[in-house]
Amino acid sequence: MLIINNYIFDDGTDLENREGSQEDVKKLRVTLESFSFDVSVEENKTAAKMAKTIQNFLSSLETTVILVLMSHGEIEGVWGTDGVCLSIRDHVLPLLSNAGSPKLINKLKVVINCGCR
Repeated sequence: MLIINNYIFDDGTDLENREGSQEDVKKLRVTLESFSFDVSVEENKTAAKMAKTIQNFLSSLETTVILVLMSHGEIEGVWGTDGVCLSIRDHVLPLLSNAGSPKLINKLKVVINCGCR
C-alpha cells in the first residue's frame, strides 16, 4: 500500500500548506497495518515525482493495490507540491490498467483520492 501525502507546497503556487495531514497519515497507517498491509509513505512530491513514485510502486507488486493520494485537489486529480495537477484519469488509472500493470490483472486495485479543495 502506498500513501502519498503532500502537505508543504512550493512558494508561488497559491496552495496553502496542509497542516495536520501527518496525523491523518499516522492513523491511516496504523489502521491498515492492523489488517496486515505493508504501508509505504511518501511525502511532498511534485506531480511528476508522484507519477514516477506510483509507477515504481506498481512495478514491484503482484498483489492487491491500495493507493492513497492526499493533497490539495479537484475532481480531476491532486496537486503536486509544484502546483501541477496529477490527473487520476489520465496519469494514474492507465498505470493500473491491464496494459499498464500486466502483473496486476485480476487483482484488486483501490485508489483513494483525498484531495481537499
